[in-house]
Parts: sequence; C-alpha cells; structure tokens
Amino acid sequence: MATHRVPRRPDGARTERGRRDVSRAEALAELSGSLAQVGLEPHALMDQVARLVSRFLGDSAMVRLGGREADALEPVAIHDQAAEVVPALRRVIEEIPIAAYARVMAAADTTSLVGSGLAAFRRALPDGARVGFEELEISAVLIAPMRARGRVIGTLSLWRRGVRPGHSERDRQFVQELADRAALAIDGAQLVERLQQELEERRRVEESLKLTIELQQRLDGKRRALVESMVNAQEEERKRIAADVHDDSIQAMAAVGIRLQVMRRRITDPLLLDGLTGIEDTVTETISRLRSLLFQLDPAGLDSVSLGRALQTYMDHTFRDTGLTGRVRGSLKNEPPADTRVILYRIAQEALTNARKHAQASRVTVALAQDDLGYTVTITDDGRGFDVADAAAINLPGHLGMRGMRDRAQVAGGWVHLESTIGAGTTVRIRIPSADPDLLLLRLPHSA
Repeated sequence: MATHRVPRRPDGARTERGRRDVSRAEALAELSGSLAQVGLEPHALMDQVARLVSRFLGDSAMVRLGGREADALEPVAIHDQAAEVVPALRRVIEEIPIAAYARVMAAADTTSLVGSGLAAFRRALPDGARVGFEELEISAVLIAPMRARGRVIGTLSLWRRGVRPGHSERDRQFVQELADRAALAIDGAQLVERLQQELEERRRVEESLKLTIELQQRLDGKRRALVESMVNAQEEERKRIAADVHDDSIQAMAAVGIRLQVMRRRITDPLLLDGLTGIEDTVTETISRLRSLLFQLDPAGLDSVSLGRALQTYMDHTFRDTGLTGRVRGSLKNEPPADTRVILYRIAQEALTNARKHAQASRVTVALAQDDLGYTVTITDDGRGFDVADAAAINLPGHLGMRGMRDRAQVAGGWVHLESTIGAGTTVRIRIPSADPDLLLLRLPHSA
C-alpha cells in the first residue's frame, strides 16, 4: 500500500515566516526600548534607527533630516555592517542633491529602485556621486519618507550592495513603519528642544519669578501632552505587534505541531520518532516563547484594572515556577492618568524582570503610594544585593536596564532611585509627578 507523504514545504515556509515575524516584533520592540533609552535626543535616536535597520536587513542605512533651508537635506546617521565602507558612503551621500529625493518627498510614500529605475537614478547623480555609487556596487535602493504630523521631515534610505535580490514588500512595509515611528519621536524631540530653548531665552530676559513659573507650566503641559502622545503610540504599536504574533505566528506554529502529530501516527521507525519528538519539543518551546512575548508586549488588563492589580498579575505570571513570590502592598487614592499608569507599569516591569533574573531572591514586595504631588512605586527584594557604586563603574551585567528606566521616568518629569547592599537586597523607587496643573505651582523648577 502506498504511503501518503505530508508535504514539508508549506510547514517550512510557515515556520520561516514565523521566525521572521518574531524577528520583526523583536526589532520593533528594540526600537521602542531605544526611544526611552536615548532620552529624546534626536541624533542618538537616528543612529539607533540606522543601526537597527542595517543589522536587520543587511543593507547600508542612511537617515537624512530636513535642514533649516528648504533646499537641503542634512545627513544625520549612516551605518553599514562593514564599517570600512562608511566613509565612502558618506562621500557619495553628501554629493546627492535634494532633487534626487524630490519624488519621495512629494509623494510621501516608499520608493524602491531596481533595474531601469535604479539606472535612471544613477544617471541623474553628479559625477562624483555616480562614480562612488558604481564603486560601491549598489544593486537596489529603498527610500522611505519619515512622516510626522502630515509632513515629511526626512528620509530613511537603504542601499543594497552586491548581487542580492531586491527589497520585498514586507521589507518595504517594515522600513516604512520604522521610518514613521522614528519620525514621530524625532519630531517630538525637536519640539522639546525648541521649548527648552524658548524657556532658557525667556529666563535670561525676564527677571520676574512669576513669569518663570508660568513658562515652566507651559513646558510641563506641552511635555505632558508629548509624553501622552508617545506613550499612546508605543502601546498601540505593542498591541498591534502582539495581535500580529497571536493571529499569524502562533497559529502557524500550532499548525506545524498538528502536522507533526499526524506524521507521528504514520512513522514506525524509532530513530525517526526520536527526531520527530525533538522537533515537536522545539515547536512547543517556540509557542511558549511567543506567548511570553505576547504578555510582555500587551499584558492583560492594563487598560481596565488598577495599577496594583496589573503589577500583581505580572508578578504572578513572570514569577511562576521560579520559587519567587511577589506581593503588592498599599494602594493609590486615585488611579493615575493613562499615560502615567503605563510609564509606572513599564518601569516597574523592568525592575521586576531584573529581580527575577539576577537578584536570587525569594520574595519581592511592590509598595504603592500617592500624595498631592505625585505617585511612588517602590520595589524591594530580599536577594543578594550588589554594590551600587561598583555597578555604575563597571557596568554590571543585569542592571543595564537602569538607564532606560531613568530616561523613561525623566521624560515624564520624574526619577528612579536605586538602593542596594550586598547580602541585603535591592530597592528601586520610582517617582512620577502629578499631572494636575494646579499642583505644578507647588513644584520647584526641575533640578539636574
């Protein structure tokens, strides 16, 4: 009797697609983390974007922002996996006029150049740029506009060198998503810089304390609106990625598991069965990791339950099967605004993850408190502790997330303080001020 053979190609294609989706989710999550860690500094953010997209797609990546003059684009960040070609790339890019990007800037949509389109683009370049273009053996170009608030503020370009396939539609969508996300952040960062410059100028010419307080209120209000917009954008992005992983990647891996079960019933060779068991274990582990990624990206109930309940749910989930117990103590008189709740939750989430991975603790306590000026979340563990001064000096592994936690709090006008003693555990205290405009009068201007 003939044996029916289950085709492998669809499962392989689905598995590869699942891997790419997970990589895409991780890349976007890495970009979101970078937004917090660079502290809204535009050039540092653009360098992170160029490095990320170059590493993910293997191309030369360039970010150019619109300069002060309408007829110029300013090179901001250039990155390539082969560092030795970067100087040559920079020389070519600096000679390319804005006219070469005019169609992309006007259409506000991604443009892919291959074949005849690439040849026409190359012919339109100045002589020096054209020679350098050919020496670098550019085979494909992808130019994505950086769009923010209905305008194009620059471009994110990818140059593919050597004999390689052109950019796919999924590449195009991914790069445009990165460009738009980065544009939102850089536009906001420029707004904050302009507001800070305005505040400094007014402080120099106005001696009145009352005017200084009014300007501080304006900056705080605009910063609060900016923070709310960025937090909302980050959380919506996380939810979108989580939905994509759930609806596509997890379902694809589950289908692979079902196919493997079908194959198991048809195979009698013990060696093949052992191999099949290993594959099934890998699929199961992959699905488990994807589900864990889902919880990290979009924890259940953050939009609908209190901050304390959300943190307790996170500890119950992340401490499961670790021997570590977590408890929330205290409560808030009033729930923080949505953006403040998200910022408190995300910083506390990083602190709890550090405790699980590195503290070697048996108990973690999260204390909530509120006063007229803001909200405080304190995370204390009974773990091994460490020397805070040495950690700052040697960049202790396991505490690299502290900079991101502090940057995220500072964006919201708050702070994160760390206390730890070897053998006596660690305490992380998070403070975010109230958004009530009337209470801002009680606050002194921010100190460094």
